[in-house]
This record gives sequence, structure tokens and C-alpha cells, in this order.
Amino acid sequence: MMTTPTVAETCSRYLDAWRSRDVEAILALHTGDSVFRLHVHGEQDAVGTDAVRTAFTSLFETWADLSFATVRLRYGSDYFVHEMDVWGTPLGLVDHVEGSTRGSDEPVHYDMVDVIEVRDGQIVRKDTYVDALAVIAATTATAAANQ
Repeated sequence: MMTTPTVAETCSRYLDAWRSRDVEAILALHTGDSVFRLHVHGEQDAVGTDAVRTAFTSLFETWADLSFATVRLRYGSDYFVHEMDVWGTPLGLVDHVEGSTRGSDEPVHYDMVDVIEVRDGQIVRKDTYVDALAVIAATTATAAANQ
């Protein structure tokens, strides 16, 4: 008889999939109608497997060597909250003010929080909150230093 994984077990498997940067392993833990929203600058929800796959693939393409360290994990009956320190080298960030794209040769460090809803051992919704000001400051400083 199969049992439904606990929220903590689902969280552990999910974080392992993210650490491995394996989009298909990540998606295997999402429901077919899951929702992903990156809360940075008015981004729209990615809804369903194909849209979530595109969003996660784009994230890994934009952030070379993306990695994270857990600061805090909190669990509820149907969710977990993952606060983390994140590092990565941005290969192409869109400047929403200027409309240009800029990259960096230097790793950027920033804070991020995921609020993740779980149902029956799968991710139903993932909301990601990024310290965008830290990302902008770091990439702007790097760009200025390289000029």
C-alpha cells in the first residue's frame, strides 16, 4: 500500500531536484495544473506543466551555476516556506525600466523565499519572492566596474 509523502518529505525531494538542476525531476513533483509565480516585476503566473517547464528552464538558462543555501524552513499541514541565500551568475537579465538585457561575469548573491503549497505529496503552487533590489545593485555594480 502506497502512502502519501509528508510535506517535509516532499520538500526534501523537491529541494534535491532543484539542487540537481533537473527540470524534469522538479516537474515530476508538480501537479499537471500547478502554478508558478516569480514575484519580481509583474510577471504572470505560469500555469500547467508546459508553462512551468518553460519558466524553470528559462531560469536555469538565465542564471548560470544557480545554487542556494537554506536559511530557514517552515512547514504547515499543506505548505512549506523555504527562505534561502542564492548565488548565481546572471547571463541575461531584462532591465524592466530600460528594456535592455544585461549579464554579468561575476556571481550575484541575493535573498529569496519560496512559499509552496502541497497536496497529496505534489506541488500545487510555488510563489517565489526575490530581493530584486539586491540583484539590480549587484548587476549594476558589476556592469559599471566592467566599463
